[in-house]
Amino acid sequence: IVIQEGVTSIGMATFEFCTNLTSVSFPDSMTLIRNGAFQGCSSLTNIVVNGTKIQDYAFKDCSSLETLELSKNVVGISYNSDVFLGCTSLKTIKVDDENQYFADGGDNLLYHKNNGMLLTCAASSNNPRLWSDIFAKRIPASLATSSDGPELLLLDFCAMVSAMRIIYRRIIM
Repeated sequence: IVIQEGVTSIGMATFEFCTNLTSVSFPDSMTLIRNGAFQGCSSLTNIVVNGTKIQDYAFKDCSSLETLELSKNVVGISYNSDVFLGCTSLKTIKVDDENQYFADGGDNLLYHKNNGMLLTCAASSNNPRLWSDIFAKRIPASLATSSDGPELLLLDFCAMVSAMRIIYRRIIM
């Protein structure tokens, strides 16, 4: 579907479990995608998000989602919950280079520029060597050197993103 220009928000759970929905594109007028708006849209394969804020669980369990694109105008993604949890087919994450808040680093990750918080990653980014490089760049030294820090097994890092965000917040707060 293409959301028409002039629409400013998608309500909570509006398209929840619409299993025939395959793609969605948002207009520049969009300012808010509410909680669970597209949760469980298991056939959704492509999302192009223009200027907006994305709330908790907005795209949770979109298990066929392969491509996520964010424009330069995306200003907020909730990182207190799992906006993209269960997006197990995610292959490509693209963030406009001019976006002030988020980046993909060219390595199919979605992270916050200001604090380095990793929000999600492509399921195909499961190369342990790549992850060790990413970890060295994105995770603060205090996590790696903390005596009570987690043991990091890089076998399936994407599954650990939620746990790492909790640990990351605990260490920097």
